[in-house]
Amino acid sequence: MNDNIVFIELNVLCVTILALVLMKVVSGLSKSNRVDVSFARVIIAHIFMTIFYCVTGLLSDMGAHTLNGINLILISRTLCDIGVYLSVYSWISFIMKTEKPFFEKDKKGVLIWAMPFAGLTALSLYSPFTRMFFYIDGSGMLHNGDLALFQKVVVYMTALLASSTCFTSSRKYDDSDKRKLVASIALYPVLPFIAAVAELYTSGCFVPAASMLMLLMIFFNNQEMMIYKDHLTGLNNRSRLLRYLEDRMENGRNGLYAIMMDVNHFKEINDHYGHVEGDKVLAYVADSLKAVMDKVPRKAFLARYGGDEFILIINMDSEGDIKNLVKAIKRKVGNFGPGLKKIPISIACGYVKYDKKYCDIDSFIEAADEAMYRDKYKNRNDNANMMPEQALPADFNRVS
Repeated sequence: MNDNIVFIELNVLCVTILALVLMKVVSGLSKSNRVDVSFARVIIAHIFMTIFYCVTGLLSDMGAHTLNGINLILISRTLCDIGVYLSVYSWISFIMKTEKPFFEKDKKGVLIWAMPFAGLTALSLYSPFTRMFFYIDGSGMLHNGDLALFQKVVVYMTALLASSTCFTSSRKYDDSDKRKLVASIALYPVLPFIAAVAELYTSGCFVPAASMLMLLMIFFNNQEMMIYKDHLTGLNNRSRLLRYLEDRMENGRNGLYAIMMDVNHFKEINDHYGHVEGDKVLAYVADSLKAVMDKVPRKAFLARYGGDEFILIINMDSEGDIKNLVKAIKRKVGNFGPGLKKIPISIACGYVKYDKKYCDIDSFIEAADEAMYRDKYKNRNDNANMMPEQALPADFNRVS
C-alpha cells in the first residue's frame, strides 16, 4: 500500500510540474515560433504518457479479476505505450525545428523518422492478442512480453540517433550558453532509456520522473537563453555580447573581427514616422543581417548593441573577406523583395580586427564604433539624399 501511495504521489508531482512548465511556455507562446509550439507539444505528450503510466501501474497492482478489468488494464497499457511513442517522436520533431538538421528539409525525412513509431504503435495495439510487449497472466497480473526489451531498444535507439544530430550541430556554436542548451536537448533520451531498462527488472516506475527531469533541464537552459535575447529583433542582447566577448578575447583567437553597424538617419525615422515604424525598421534590419549570415559558412555572433546599433563578431581569414561581408550586408539591407516599395534605409558599417592592444572589451568595441562612424560620415552625402521627406509605405511590414 505504501508503495502505491509513493507511486501515485510521484506521478502526480510529475504531472503538476509539467503542467506548470506548460503554462509558462504557453503564456509566452507565439504561433509563428515553431520551436516554442513544438516544445509545448513535447510537454503535452509527456503529461499524457505520465497519466497512463500512473493508471496502468495502479490497475496492474490491483490485478484483474473480471473480463472488464482485464480489458481496462490492456487498454491502459496500450495507451501508455502510445504515450511513450508520442513523447519521443514529439521530442524528435522538437530537434528538427530547433536545429534544422538535414532530415527536416523534405517530407520524406519526417516520414522516415515516424515509421518506427508507427510500426510500434501497430504492434502495441496487437499485443493484447499476441503477448509481444505485454500480457496478463492467469492470476490477472500484468507482465512484460518477450519482446518488451526490443520495444524499448527501438524507441530509445531511434531517440539516441536523433540526439547525435544535436551533438554534431553543437560544434558550430562558439557560444557556451547555446552549446549547453543543445547538449541538454541531445542528452534527453539517456536518462529515460536507463529508467526504461530498469523497469524491466524491477517493479518501479521511473520513466516519467526521468523524462520530467530532462525536460526541466531543457526548459531552464532555454529560459536562461531567453534572458539574453533582444525581444524586438530576436538577436542576442548587449549582456550576452559582453559574456561572449569576454570568453573569445581571453582565448585570444586569431582572425577575430568585430563589425559595428548603425542605421543611417534612424532618429529622423522615429521623429518623422513614429516609434512603431522605427521598430519595424530595426526588425527588418535584424532579419536582413540574419539572412546574410545564414549564407556565410562561418561561426558568428550577432547582437543588438543598443538603439539602432548592431554588432557582429566573426572569424575571417583576411580583411578582403570582411570587406566582402560588409558589402553583402549593405546590399541586403537596401534590397527589398518583390512587391515592396523602396524604403529609404541604409546602414553604416565599421570593422576592426582583434589585437592584444585592445586590453578590454570596451576598447575593442570602441574601435569598431569609431570605424563605423568614419564610414557613416564618409557616405553622409549619399545617405542624406536617400532620406528627405519620403514617407515609409503604409504596407511596410517586417520582412524575413
